Amino acid sequence: MYCAQDERLGRDVALKVLREDLAADAAERARFVREGQIAAQIVHPNVVRTYDAGDAPEGPYLVQEFLNGQTLDQTGALPPTRAAAIIGGIAAALGAIHSRGYVHCDIKPQNILLRASDGIPVLLDFGIARAQGAATTTLIATPHYLAPERAHGAAPSAASDLYALGIVLYQAVTGRPPFDAPTIHAILQQHIETPVPALTLADSAAPHLDRVIAGLTAKRPQDRYATIDAVQRDLAAVEHNAVHAQPTLVVTPTAPAPLPPAGRSNPTGAAAAAWSTGAKAANEAWSAAPPWRKRRWLAALIIPLILLLLGFGIAHARQAAGVEGTPDSRIVPAANTAIPADATEVDVPNLVGYQYSEAEQLLASYGLIAAEGDQRVAPVASGIVLQSDPPAATALAPGSAVTLHVSTGPAEQASPAVAPAEQAPPPVAPAPPVEEDGGDDDNGDHDDDKGEKPEGNQGQGKGKGNPDK
Repeated sequence: MYCAQDERLGRDVALKVLREDLAADAAERARFVREGQIAAQIVHPNVVRTYDAGDAPEGPYLVQEFLNGQTLDQTGALPPTRAAAIIGGIAAALGAIHSRGYVHCDIKPQNILLRASDGIPVLLDFGIARAQGAATTTLIATPHYLAPERAHGAAPSAASDLYALGIVLYQAVTGRPPFDAPTIHAILQQHIETPVPALTLADSAAPHLDRVIAGLTAKRPQDRYATIDAVQRDLAAVEHNAVHAQPTLVVTPTAPAPLPPAGRSNPTGAAAAAWSTGAKAANEAWSAAPPWRKRRWLAALIIPLILLLLGFGIAHARQAAGVEGTPDSRIVPAANTAIPADATEVDVPNLVGYQYSEAEQLLASYGLIAAEGDQRVAPVASGIVLQSDPPAATALAPGSAVTLHVSTGPAEQASPAVAPAEQAPPPVAPAPPVEEDGGDDDNGDHDDDKGEKPEGNQGQGKGKGNPDK
């Protein structure tokens, strides 16, 4: 990699040249050419721009946007909100890549550069990117960020990119990857068998971030986020958790405090005098209040009580009669049900069996947010909630999101629809050979699959090379 100057446009560019020894290898040469072809098709603020590609006597080359900054592996642990903003930008980049039918295949901190001028994250290096579902005979990837299905030999997919993104998010917050071991095989076994550990951070955003990481790093691809939009929505909620993710509370006014009852021992001294003066003033204010204001105060106390009793009555009636088509017959509380202002945790209600809109309303009454999950064929009506993530009775901070997986209705077939039994996970196969990185370069990037000349660094912008393009 060289820093060169485009003499026609008068700007600095990054010149990426394949090493001479690799240029003689037809497979490496084809991979380098494919990188240029894929990168040139992706035009996005969070993806490095490719201006030109060609072949010279020294070997094939790419002319790309020159970026000055540091890669994510050089930043150390970041605050949760900053990490969420960075990963949100890379998720947007993946959305652009996946929409073109490609998979990056090498999402890792070394391939995410934070631009020095504005801190915007930019995704680099399409050296091993390929079309979604393309069959592979060899496994070329970085083991610490490899999805479990890839370790079993499955073709790369958008879901495997999301898994790697979840691992990178964990590392961005903690400063280290969740899985590490002396051998590649041991690392792959951890990806296959071990859940990503929970974050141990004294930060209000940590529980929400844990759920995002869990949604990205589920062991089965079908259990991960279904869309990039859902990932970005949950990451944005993490960014604004301190203010914007808090629920709106309904505060009921109370009547003035009455004077202490006769016969009760009163406080003494200055405190007693202050209390007596305050209580007397409150009592006088209540007495002097016009009738319409007293009626308003009384209505503010009585109406919520009537609504609460009405809700209990309807709930009891539904439990007695049952609701056709829904396993859970409880009534959905009003969406504006108040929760204590000082509540730090609420339990996720049982949402299975509700229509999505009812479950969303129920979550709102608990101060929680509904997030759309995947849709599954099941022998119940369309739109019925089949599963919540996290499940019922899980303690969450107010403003947290709960992902709802819903039914699309029974499968269309002659015989009665039966929910398919969950297939057991495939047996652990011996890990296929992995091309290990050949050692750290000056920036700590341990790729050996990039095939560039070792001089210069795009992240640092060092060293002027031959200005030839």
